[in-house]
Amino acid sequence: MPKKFSKFKISGERPNVRLSPRDRQLFSYLERYTLLRTDHLHRLMNSFEPWSLHPMQERLKRLWKAGYLHRTLIDPIEAPGSVPLTYALTDKGGRALQDVGLLIGDPKRYNENNKRRERDSSKTRHSLMVSAFVSSVEAACNQHEGLSFIGQETLLEGWQGGSLKLELEEAGKRYFAIPDAIFGIRYQAYDNRASYYYLEADRGTENLSYNPNKTTIEGKAWAYILSARKYAPSKRYPPLDLPNFRVLFLTSKSYFDRKDHLEGIIKTCTTVSKSNIFLFGRFEDNQSLNTVLKMPLVQGSDLAPLNLEQGQSKKEKAPA
Repeated sequence: MPKKFSKFKISGERPNVRLSPRDRQLFSYLERYTLLRTDHLHRLMNSFEPWSLHPMQERLKRLWKAGYLHRTLIDPIEAPGSVPLTYALTDKGGRALQDVGLLIGDPKRYNENNKRRERDSSKTRHSLMVSAFVSSVEAACNQHEGLSFIGQETLLEGWQGGSLKLELEEAGKRYFAIPDAIFGIRYQAYDNRASYYYLEADRGTENLSYNPNKTTIEGKAWAYILSARKYAPSKRYPPLDLPNFRVLFLTSKSYFDRKDHLEGIIKTCTTVSKSNIFLFGRFEDNQSLNTVLKMPLVQGSDLAPLNLEQGQSKKEKAPA
């Protein structure tokens, strides 16, 4: 369970706060990503305009005291040590976005969801791992001229397909996967073409080997491989009819033995299927703006560098 400290209880009267455009930008990021730590928020906000960490922390504290934000402390998703605070939007923060037209539709039940996440620490840590990585990709794109980040909320605009679940069968076996996140990167240098990515964030809770009755790493890998094969002629890949995709399996240094097994399964699937659609990375290696756009591409038994910053790897053409 997330740890409880007195600094998570508001004492005294709530301050009156006059919201600024920068505050609403913070709220907008939290609405999109659900959970973000202080360092994640700072990375995103600082990718647009300079904002020192300490003043931002003080502003977050004031917005929390005013009731716009919820804050807690999530168990570390990296190596143990000093862990920044984690923030989420409250109902009041959602209404502030709706008042200026930045939240379409009915406000979500943020307060209720915050209480639910307090009770389910495992899913909360997984959600934070996903939001931390994807927000790092967005921040990196913001700071690289010629790159544009395409978030999942943009990809879902106008989409009427329902579930994001992939489910395929082969030789009497059923394989399925639901990406933890979907995002894209658009390259100005390549006629504004884009590459799209399905994220699978692994925290050591899923079985590795195929089981028809459970979600497994091997089952997910084959679901993506079969999807790539089946829809290659049309180049409209489910679940969002994207023109191309790569799958990024992200794990953590906290699971040394599991990392080797997971990487081995992905390599085996890649070698057998001859489908080089998988990327493999460690969460901690991809948190800096200088490295987040460079991932290893699984090539059979090799890990060849895929330089997304340049838009292509040494072994392939620019994104279609």
